[in-house]
Amino acid sequence: MSQVNQILQSVLFDISQLLQVNQKPEQIFENVLKVTQQIIPFEWSTLYLFDNRSEQLEPVTNVGGEINLIGFLNFKLGSGISGWTAQIKRPINLGNVNGPETADKKIIRSFLSVPLLINERLVGVLNCGHSNKNAFEKSDLVKLQIIGSQIAGIIDNISSTIELMSKNIELEEMNDRLQETQEKLIETEKLAAIGQMAVRVSHEVNNPLAIIKGNLHLLKKDVEELTFDDEEKTKSIQENFDIIDSQITRIVDVIKKLIYLKQMKTEEYSADGVEMISLDSDYE
Repeated sequence: MSQVNQILQSVLFDISQLLQVNQKPEQIFENVLKVTQQIIPFEWSTLYLFDNRSEQLEPVTNVGGEINLIGFLNFKLGSGISGWTAQIKRPINLGNVNGPETADKKIIRSFLSVPLLINERLVGVLNCGHSNKNAFEKSDLVKLQIIGSQIAGIIDNISSTIELMSKNIELEEMNDRLQETQEKLIETEKLAAIGQMAVRVSHEVNNPLAIIKGNLHLLKKDVEELTFDDEEKTKSIQENFDIIDSQITRIVDVIKKLIYLKQMKTEEYSADGVEMISLDSDYE
């Protein structure tokens, strides 16, 4: 057995052992790519899984950064070369390309793309790239196909786990939306209750306040017609009238803010941490 075959067998064994480790699928796939790098000299690699619901390839993990070519072109099963590989179900080896610049300012010059199949059923696509021209030999493509078969088996074995994780994520998102909706409903009910109470308070309080305000203005006029020897006393009485008038306006203003309260915000009321509803909401 040649040394290359021995290394390949060792890599395949290492990949199979990854299933025995209690890790999340994403971590298993990342470790698979790192093990694959021992025998395929790539700088970047990306694993795409085929989503049966959307019938599209979705990147699940990468080493060195996500890699694809002509990503602006869309095919039936995905974008770029990955989508084309998935569609024709055949490997692609490009040794002299002028690909996009990667995050580390390198240009992709060599590119491998292999479909991951289980009995001709597509489960994913594996891409590998290098910044040198003709970095991959024909034997690398063969080795990647063999490794790809092993990876396809892993994907098939843990597909139920992936599906369960996807459903759990959907359930969590639904629960979050439900909780958000419940919180909004509770806040709306609280605002409605405060508004109803404020309308009742306004009805019960504004009438007496109007009487108080009216009599206050009468008193102001009466005082203006009186003559006091003490000017300071006259000034003090007028100032007290102004204070009473401003406090009446303040009460009316607070009731209006309660009626037109738009959101349940609280603010600190005292140094000991007591909070009260904020009445800073605008009203018409």
